[in-house]
Amino acid sequence: MKKKISLFLIICLAIVLVFSACDQFNVPLSGYIEDATGAARSLGHTFVTPYYQMADNVVAIPPGTETIINIPIRNIQNYGLNLALEGTNSGNRASVQASSDNQGAIVTIDNPVRLDEFELTITITIADSGRPMEPYVLPKLEARYLSADLTGLSVDDPDGINLDRLFDPNSYNYAVVLPAGTPTITISVGLPADQWSSYTVNNGTPQTSSGLHTILVLPGTNTIRIVVTADSGYTKTYNKTVNVAYSSSKEITAFRFSISGTEYSGAISGNSIAVTLPAGTTVTNLTPAVAHTGASITPTTAQNFTGPVNYTVTAEDGSTQTYTVTVTLAVVTVTAGSANTPYESLTDALASITTAGAGEYTVTLYQNQTLTATYAVSTANTKITLIGDTQMRTITRSSAGRLFAVTGSNRELILGNNITLDGRGVVNNSVLVTGDDITHPSNPGCLVFVQSGAAFTMQGNSRVTGNNYSAESILSAVIAETNAVFTMKDTASITGNSSGSGTLYVAPSGLLLRSGATAVLEGSSTITGNTQAANRRISDVFLRYNTNITLSGNATIGELGLSSDVLNSTVRIRTGWTGNIARLFLHGSALNTDGVISQWLGKTVLEGVDGYSITSGDISRVLLGDFIHDGGTNQASPIDSHIIRVEGANGVLRNP
Repeated sequence: MKKKISLFLIICLAIVLVFSACDQFNVPLSGYIEDATGAARSLGHTFVTPYYQMADNVVAIPPGTETIINIPIRNIQNYGLNLALEGTNSGNRASVQASSDNQGAIVTIDNPVRLDEFELTITITIADSGRPMEPYVLPKLEARYLSADLTGLSVDDPDGINLDRLFDPNSYNYAVVLPAGTPTITISVGLPADQWSSYTVNNGTPQTSSGLHTILVLPGTNTIRIVVTADSGYTKTYNKTVNVAYSSSKEITAFRFSISGTEYSGAISGNSIAVTLPAGTTVTNLTPAVAHTGASITPTTAQNFTGPVNYTVTAEDGSTQTYTVTVTLAVVTVTAGSANTPYESLTDALASITTAGAGEYTVTLYQNQTLTATYAVSTANTKITLIGDTQMRTITRSSAGRLFAVTGSNRELILGNNITLDGRGVVNNSVLVTGDDITHPSNPGCLVFVQSGAAFTMQGNSRVTGNNYSAESILSAVIAETNAVFTMKDTASITGNSSGSGTLYVAPSGLLLRSGATAVLEGSSTITGNTQAANRRISDVFLRYNTNITLSGNATIGELGLSSDVLNSTVRIRTGWTGNIARLFLHGSALNTDGVISQWLGKTVLEGVDGYSITSGDISRVLLGDFIHDGGTNQASPIDSHIIRVEGANGVLRNP
């Protein structure tokens, strides 16, 4: 029994090997059996004409035209075949026939109407024997338009800007270049009117007809995607690359602050912006609103506008432009000195300024005024200008002491037209400093005291005069120290200050500069006519350590005094200076046995500024008259007698 089973298996294996050797081994074994037993069977289907595979096993075929489908049939015995259609056949437009060699079925659907549906089953019967084959079911067919083509794509632009090439419905990528600053592009999209297709632009709302579309674009590369969807669901994508040139524009077009609900706009001139805010405004933490044409601007946070602030605009192309913003406080006009003015006295007017706070103020006086105490300009970002109405108005003190003290940076006092500060009406109009000397004056007497980076300006025909002092005191009409800045313009003058008598030697002056202070004399300003008595000496200008004074125009100094500690001080001369310094006084120096001045030599420099070079004529006008040392002895001009000499391009005073 076991031998019979083994023999049967060997025979079966041999049959399989025989079939394996043939060139149709890819046909399933059941196919060989069907061939051997006289059967035929279908081998799937193919579309000869266009179609589109839709979802859910539905195939779209075009309406209004002929669709042909081939169904190959395995018919080894070449039997005659009878074919028939079953199922849904819209309008009976579908038909089927066998191929001429009985090796396939041909299904024809003739001119279907859109949305016609066909659910067809092909039955195949062998003609000779009437033996039926396995029915063949086609996928569901639906008449739908297949085209997803556009009929046109262009740029709608009045300047003639267009795509880089002509439109072709079978070309899908286009480009266009736009100038810098272009915010939008308008494109024209053409769609066939009878194809039941639609399109979207950048995933927008589907459109079912041709149209114009305006699209925002940014500098650089922008991509516009136009997706066309056919009636059948088939899609095509057209890409348009829009390159917008990067702009070099980087202007600030508006700059403003909002203060208590009111807008204050800056005046833009070139790269400078000037903004005027109300008096008393705190400017240390302000955030402006800035309009500009660039890609970005810095800074964007609150800034301190007590000084200039730079704003940098960066263009789209990376270039930059910097603007300097200067904020000033509005000038408030204050009148004082009569019953018809808001303030009857200067004291009341100045008190109102103190209350108002930072700002720029102009005070007009209609009568002479007397201060009972020193007025201190001590609030940051404050500028006070004093002027007389139509004639000279005089300000004095009712008791000994200073008239004004200006302390700290961003603080300034200005004497304008028709203003005189006069100390002649007060006995001992100074501050007594007992047992001290000029090297360490802790509280020097003066009419105006300027320090710590503050500023004092005399302009127009303003005057400071008549500052008296008595024994045991230190006095100058104006004292500027610790990086203070003093300026004289027009015909302003310091004159008529006098010294008293006493045993303590001091060196008062019309103007005393020390500890980093700076003075500028221009126009026809003068510091002259300051006198002395007994063994007191008063210079018109007295220089101490780390100071400089600049001369221009016809500015004139009667006597220039140099302290023994005048190290690092400079007399600067601008082109066109026509004034002079009549005398040179050296304090704290003694003639040695050779008749040569010692302590101050090599410490003071005559220097040209703004590219001007010192000449021998300038030196002669600086050292025009007498040469005086602290013993009071008049000597011949140091230039003529060669007691000293001036060396180098900048005229350094040297020991010969």
